[in-house]
Amino acid sequence: MKIYRLQKSLLVILFFLIYLKIILFEVEFEFNKPSDIKNIVPLPMPLSLPKPLLPFTPKKPAHLASKSVSSLLKSNIKNNTVLIFEPAFYHHECTPGFTKYFLDLGYNIDVILDGFGRNTFCFFDLLENVRLFVFFSLSQLNSHSEEYRSIFKNYSYIVIETSDGSQKKTFENLGFFQMNNSIFVVHQFEYINSTGITSLCNQNRVWSLGNLKNTLMVNPHYFGDFKIRNKNNITKFFLTSTGGRNYNDLVLAAEKLKNENLNFEVIVVGKVRAFTDKILSENLKSYFKFKYRVIFKELYEAVDSCDYIIINLYPNYEYNDQFRTVKLTGASQLSLGFLKPAFIHKDFAEFYNRSSENSFLFDNSSLYEEMRKAILLNDQEYKEKQSNLYKLSNSLYNISLQNIIKSLNSILIQ
Repeated sequence: MKIYRLQKSLLVILFFLIYLKIILFEVEFEFNKPSDIKNIVPLPMPLSLPKPLLPFTPKKPAHLASKSVSSLLKSNIKNNTVLIFEPAFYHHECTPGFTKYFLDLGYNIDVILDGFGRNTFCFFDLLENVRLFVFFSLSQLNSHSEEYRSIFKNYSYIVIETSDGSQKKTFENLGFFQMNNSIFVVHQFEYINSTGITSLCNQNRVWSLGNLKNTLMVNPHYFGDFKIRNKNNITKFFLTSTGGRNYNDLVLAAEKLKNENLNFEVIVVGKVRAFTDKILSENLKSYFKFKYRVIFKELYEAVDSCDYIIINLYPNYEYNDQFRTVKLTGASQLSLGFLKPAFIHKDFAEFYNRSSENSFLFDNSSLYEEMRKAILLNDQEYKEKQSNLYKLSNSLYNISLQNIIKSLNSILIQ
């Protein structure tokens, strides 16, 4: 009798396992079956804006392999591919952001830039539809301009990332002025005149990083996906070393903070040694870390390691005032992309969409007070600042995406 009951129990268990396997198979098939979405060919224009992604930190920096620009001449250009061309040896920090916008719109991306900027994608995980081509001198393109012209005609759109008038000859050689699908990005208002693209403003083919007159604002502040997080135990400030800036107020503020025994550190990065430890007292030098001419990977890692970014602009200080009228600062891009609340002078705040909710606003005499406030902020208060900054970042992202759609629509109806 016991044996019969045992056999019956084993049969019940066997039938249950078979039933479970069938259910799991159906679930697995449903989960893994090919999606129709993957087979949709991207349209020239999106029907609606994609929803913003929730921020998260990638587990490790991404890597985008690069090829010589000459290999582009032997490459096939897929349908719905956008070319992003950065002719300058600077402004590579804009490339990931422009790339992200067009990926969100369903395009493939080819990027041409100077070899120094090849690691600007180090925190960029969306690499499947991106190809990177590097040059070490514009002569590589200018000496074969006819061949490149024939290749460039196959792109849906071409974005010239820095439309500096000093590169006008290259733009002529490569045929960008003759192409109806070329878009020019200006970082200073005077680039419009020096490049000779005034007439393109009415065609919505001139972009700027901010609200420069006669341009469409497209703000490329995406570097990767970063999350809201706690402050460092030692509060870290990030600052760029740039010519024509006021560093005396920062040094005086740091002296006061040191005398209060507050824990902080200032990381200084820049191509120009405008700010050095020569103006620091011996007791203050340990609070500053100087890094010059770093590669983009090291720049981004330095920003990511900090809590705050100092946008070191003062009204009527040498040429600073231009950065709220006809020029734009890259420090604001880093703040938006890495979710680092910024310190910015009150007279510049509105131009960069900053308020006391997402930033620290100072005047000519209050930098110390604002830095002290930032150091003493607890994690909950810090996260609230970051959250408000994230809202601003998303808002600017969606406005920029709408402006891109407006620009591409204008090109399509020409």
